[in-house]
Amino acid sequence: MQRAHHDVAFVIGALGPGGTQRVLSAVSEALAERGVRICIVTLAPPEDDFFPLPEGISRLVIGGNRESSTLIDAVAANLRRLLALRRALKQAGALDDVSEVILGGPMMGAAVGDLNVPTTKGISGILVLSRNGTAAPSSRVYPCIKCGQCVDVCPMRLNPSRLGLLARKGRYAVMDEEFNLKACFECGCCSYVCPSRIPLVQLFRVAKATNREMEVRT
Repeated sequence: MQRAHHDVAFVIGALGPGGTQRVLSAVSEALAERGVRICIVTLAPPEDDFFPLPEGISRLVIGGNRESSTLIDAVAANLRRLLALRRALKQAGALDDVSEVILGGPMMGAAVGDLNVPTTKGISGILVLSRNGTAAPSSRVYPCIKCGQCVDVCPMRLNPSRLGLLARKGRYAVMDEEFNLKACFECGCCSYVCPSRIPLVQLFRVAKATNREMEVRT
């Protein structure tokens, strides 16, 4: 089995009709046009595709998308899928030099420190980054410069800048009562655009958890 190195490997059941499949096809094509080496791993064969695979993108089919008749058959089928997926990712070079594993995707996901962390139904994706992909010029967090970029990108029309300042002061109740903290669904846009590298979403998660704990106690 010939092994190649790819910059990005996408894993999806099939490229049939659907919003996720359409986005994956469009994103793959855009990345490929920029010189990113893409590999798409699917369970279903190309005959089942609804969206065409863009030129210059590798495709690996691992199969195993049939229905299981019994519980034991289902467990055995899942194990076969996992082993086949591991072989496919190795063949694509996606497991080389791994430094970070994120459950939930690049924007809303959280990094895990141990691969024994279980995956659940609510996890939308698994992002594996190489050391080159996680290298950052600096991890230092700077003070808020009140540029307003986080306010501009917030889909819920919140004020992440003000919420972040309150969070760093530990004023979690005020965040909830006066600035509608619960409306935040942690999309990650504010953290992404922040030039000061303030981990806004992480601060909001701590604030929500603290408020929930206080509600239980009272």
